[in-house]
Order: sequence, then C-alpha cells, then structure tokens
Amino acid sequence: MSAKRDYYEVLEVAQDASEDDIKKAYRKAALKFHPDRNQGDKAAETQFKEATEAYSVLCDKEKRSTYDRFGHAGLQGGGADFSGVGVGDIFSQFQDIFAELTSWGEVLFIVHTADVVLECAGKIPPGSFARGYFNIHGDSPIGGHLKAENCTHIAFVSRPFMGRASRSLQFFNGAGEAMFKIFVRRDEKRELLPEQLARFDALRAKLAPAG
Repeated sequence: MSAKRDYYEVLEVAQDASEDDIKKAYRKAALKFHPDRNQGDKAAETQFKEATEAYSVLCDKEKRSTYDRFGHAGLQGGGADFSGVGVGDIFSQFQDIFAELTSWGEVLFIVHTADVVLECAGKIPPGSFARGYFNIHGDSPIGGHLKAENCTHIAFVSRPFMGRASRSLQFFNGAGEAMFKIFVRRDEKRELLPEQLARFDALRAKLAPAG
C-alpha cells in the first residue's frame, strides 16, 4: 500500500491555513474530482477520497492538532480511523445502510452545525425514498427527511472521546460538512455496547474493507 499523502498537500494549502482557506480548498477539490464529473476515472475517485479524508481531519481542531504534532501515525490507534464507503456506491447503499441501522437498537443521532448541537437518542426507524428525500418515520423520537443525494462521503470513525473509545457513522455533503452523525451507544459503565460495536465493525468490514 502506498504511503498516505500529506493532508495539506492534498488540499494544496499551507500548514497555517485558516479554516476558511481549508474549506474553500476542499470545495474546489470536491468539484474538480467529484465522481459525477469524472465517471469511470479511478484516479479522480482516489483524489476525491483523499480530499474528503484530509478535510475531515483538518476541519476539526482537535484532530488537526493531533495531525500537526504526530502526522498520520497520530490518527491511528489513539487517533481517528476514517474508513469511507466507496464514492460511487454512496447513494445506492444509503438505503441499505439505514436498513441495517434499524436493527441496532437505540443509537445517538447528532446534528452538529456552527450554531447548534442537537442530540437525540432512539432507534432508527424504517425509511424510504420519496419526493427527493430519504424519509425516516416510525415509533421513535428520531424522524425526518434526509437529502440523500447531497451525501458524498460516509465515514466509519473510530476515535477517543474524553479518554474512551467511540464509534460513529458520519455522513458528509459535497462541501465537506457533516450532515449528521450516528454514534454507537454506551452502557451504564460508559462502555460501548458490545452488540452494537460488533454490528459497526461488521458493517465497516463489508462497506469499507481495509486496504
């Protein structure tokens, strides 16, 4: 396997680049290498994945600080693992992923923007496509309408949080912004639920195999 490229090099920004500069650089790369504009071009697909992974790290202050200090090694094991679903498969697999999530039991659904962090614990209800949205509806506090076609990257994220391991599925749009995140729940001892953890690992192995 070839060595990972430097994330700043991937986005063509300086190491002291501002958040705005990083966001602009990612948008430029995402538009240039997006699979819809480069159908069948594996090189473009690879560069799109690299740009999305780089942005996922550099747009997060904590992860960027870790990367600046320790490089890629700092994001492995004690850092973050960003395994992504293949770009060309995202839309077709969106419904399959949600179908799998309905069997996980109670999860933590988070919408995090610059202005608000909304958290909702509950089961993922069944969903279906209609009128341009993926609609989730059922006997659960989690429900609504997701613009699935805006999703360009799905990351399986493993990283420490307040000294403990965490696992989450994070859905990103073309601007590199997180649409929403779904976290594996914890038990009364604050440990990840074993059954959900096993389901997370199995889904990651199926959709984003290592290598």
